[in-house]
Amino acid sequence: MKKLPPLLLLSVFLLAPFGQHTPGLARGQSAPAQTSAPQTATTTAVTPAQEAALKEALDLSVRAVQLYQAGNFDEALPLAERALALREGALAANDRRIADALANVAALRLIMNDFDKAETFYRRSLAVYEASGDTEGKAVMTVLERLVYVSAMKRDLDRAEASAQRILTIAEKNYKPQQLEMARALVHPAEVSRLRLDKKRARTLYARIVDIVEQYAPATVPKEITLSLANYLGLLYAEEGGSDSKLTERITKLFVAIASAAPPGTGTEVQGGIINGKAVYKPQPEYPQSAKSARAQGTVRVKILVDETGRVIEAKVFDNAPHGALANASLAAAKRARFTPTLLSGVPVKVTGFVTYNFVLQFSR
Repeated sequence: MKKLPPLLLLSVFLLAPFGQHTPGLARGQSAPAQTSAPQTATTTAVTPAQEAALKEALDLSVRAVQLYQAGNFDEALPLAERALALREGALAANDRRIADALANVAALRLIMNDFDKAETFYRRSLAVYEASGDTEGKAVMTVLERLVYVSAMKRDLDRAEASAQRILTIAEKNYKPQQLEMARALVHPAEVSRLRLDKKRARTLYARIVDIVEQYAPATVPKEITLSLANYLGLLYAEEGGSDSKLTERITKLFVAIASAAPPGTGTEVQGGIINGKAVYKPQPEYPQSAKSARAQGTVRVKILVDETGRVIEAKVFDNAPHGALANASLAAAKRARFTPTLLSGVPVKVTGFVTYNFVLQFSR
């Protein structure tokens, strides 16, 4: 059985839902919708009691969003669930305000890592949007994005693929081939292809994304596209043994341009600490014969500076090495390593850290 890639950066799908971006949330978090009125709600006559219920539902939704923004998810959830119950009791079954409320509950379940319930509520939300006549709107696209993420987290890649393909189909009907919105839509099937280890399709989709974003000013490239390209660049390095192809060269050039276009202070060098776990290609140094002859063994720690594309641009031995030849071998290996690009607020940045190499003599009996 093939080992699937990690879900690192798959949170690219978790963007601000329903037009309500919440500054200050950690990457991958998304706030519930805060709606005051439906955009195309089904028109029904309501009684005074129903009107009071809808006002209470709106107040509860607003409070749930405030609690969410404060990180109080456990307190926000019952309010969102109560708002949903009130709307379901006061509105027609195909009123999109019910879909909004369902999506709110789903968003909270998702951030609480309750993927099964999140999926259930997102699918119910999608069904109500569709029943209201909305099959291709932004709210539908947003729910489909969440469903890609939830399905991927559950390792149900068939369902993830189905949602991703629907996103792409809708985008192809509504956007021109070279619009950034098309590149954003392509991210979803591209990420699913990466997780499926479908190298050929992933390369084709990512090449299309790069074709589009190269035509735009680097500062305008959406963060989710940068995140996805960073994910894929790491995979390419791993596949190609740290060497470069035309596609890796294009992506690295784009990353450098995005970093250069960032506002002053954005591209600050990040102190990464021990970054072995982020390595996608880490060749092991050879054990020099001179060190073996001297019976030298031990640990060599190398401090490195990794650029915006994951390449090591500086390396030096941090501590005294057990032997000069071990130090030189470690430096040579460290300079050939490749890392997943480090992003800060969606901007590629340089990062410093350490890699360690352990040399142990094997004594024959």
